[in-house]
Amino acid sequence: QAVTGTFVLSVFTAVLGSLQFGYNIGVINAPQKRIEAEYNATWIHRYGEPIPAGTLTSLWSLSVAIFSIGGMLSSFCVGFVSEWLGSSVAPFEMMILGRFIIGAYCGGCLPDEWKDCDRGGVLIRRVLPAGLASGLTPMYVGEIAPTSLRGALGTLHQLAIVTGILIAQVRPRGRSNQTFGVVFEPGMSLPVQILGLEELLGSEDLWPILLGVTVVPTVLQMSFLPFCPESPRFLYIVRCQEHQAKRGLKRLTGRLDVGDMLAEMKEEKRKMEMERKVSILELFRSPAYRQPMVISILLQLSQQLSGINAIFYYSTSIFMKAGVQSPVYATIGAGVVNCAFTVVSVIRLISTWLKCATLTRDSSKMTISIFCVVNCNPVANVRSFPSSQLFLIERMGRRTLHMIGLGGMCACAVVMTAALALLDSVPWMSYISMLSIYSFVAFFEVGPGPIPWFFVAELFSQGPRPAAMAVAGFCNWTANFIVGMCFQYVANLCGPYVFLIFAALLLFFLIFTFFRVPETRGKTFDQIAADFHRR
Repeated sequence: QAVTGTFVLSVFTAVLGSLQFGYNIGVINAPQKRIEAEYNATWIHRYGEPIPAGTLTSLWSLSVAIFSIGGMLSSFCVGFVSEWLGSSVAPFEMMILGRFIIGAYCGGCLPDEWKDCDRGGVLIRRVLPAGLASGLTPMYVGEIAPTSLRGALGTLHQLAIVTGILIAQVRPRGRSNQTFGVVFEPGMSLPVQILGLEELLGSEDLWPILLGVTVVPTVLQMSFLPFCPESPRFLYIVRCQEHQAKRGLKRLTGRLDVGDMLAEMKEEKRKMEMERKVSILELFRSPAYRQPMVISILLQLSQQLSGINAIFYYSTSIFMKAGVQSPVYATIGAGVVNCAFTVVSVIRLISTWLKCATLTRDSSKMTISIFCVVNCNPVANVRSFPSSQLFLIERMGRRTLHMIGLGGMCACAVVMTAALALLDSVPWMSYISMLSIYSFVAFFEVGPGPIPWFFVAELFSQGPRPAAMAVAGFCNWTANFIVGMCFQYVANLCGPYVFLIFAALLLFFLIFTFFRVPETRGKTFDQIAADFHRR
């Protein structure tokens, strides 16, 4: 099968939305002090006195946490939006997100009398798009990808997210805080990543530009979207537009004869027409859907309750406790590890394409250039990778990689706890704790990072898939919100032993995956459904 320029462009345009998604997860922390100053100035203007500390903390917490709340709410719109506009609405929706962010940036340039009206809009802009992005992007990529590369391409969503976080995530200087017994005084550096560095866009004058950087991928999406076809599976099964579906398949595959693919979709449509319309409640009531739904939920929880967000959010305090002299740059190193392990998978994907696909000169150049854009890494030596290497997920399978990731993270959490507990009596334990953090992040990108995002799309056929995506996304965002709100309190209570909680959760998810999660590698949607019926 030829890897056409249209196919590469469609995937790239979709994951550009994931890049913005990851960027906006981290970027809100950059202007924290400036936003708090705006809140205080508004309070003084209205009430004639400084804002109470507790109120200021609550307002800032809401400004950050509302992203997760928005994900919880808008994730239920995934099914409706995908059936109304099609699953290619993923890049379209992220284009709208970009417009919201542009509006937020422009709001910082409004006259003073308009700014108060715009602050609520900034919060709304953080609410609306979050859940749609997490559900629609992997759905669209999974539907247009061939079965042999469906899992491989699913990792691009996670890659773009971690790349966006690496580019944007920042905690500003001067925030007093206490975690793991480390007190941060004004003037101390907290976690920073690339664009949020004071030397770049984290300064007092440039922070509005930091919020508006997403104008670049937004313009790219607006330019590329007209050239991206709608999902042929959606056109044929949902819209009953056989001619348009066939034309989309030809554009995506470069083949004149797409009868075999159309026959597969015809069979899926025939079976779907035999099913009643599936609602969210029926996903739990019907024995046919209950087991894959429970698996999907627990896979999403295994990602958010693994402790990875706690590692990134409090990594500098952990490195400080471990005695690292430059904890800020050690934190950046953790972000680089997070991104690099996903990049390795994409390099193998490109190697597989270079071997197995018939690439025209133009589409080959497009593949390489897109890899450069998404990862900001040179790939001059990409052809030097052994072309016999198969892509990791398609070789080992989703289930195996997920268990390796969970098991490795569990072991790293235990080692990290022991190292932090023994640090005062054994100084060289600081190196062990650092190594365990980097290994923890690496194992996350092996399994729990990329796999749950697209696993749901493989466990359900076209009929129940949108509802299943909505439920899984809601659970993912809820767990994200719980960890973000509760971790600091639990960490202050438990000290370095807090990661034993995550170790216990990881062990539970590992056992569950071993006994209950099926392998979906190389299987069609109907074959996966048949496996559940035989259980």
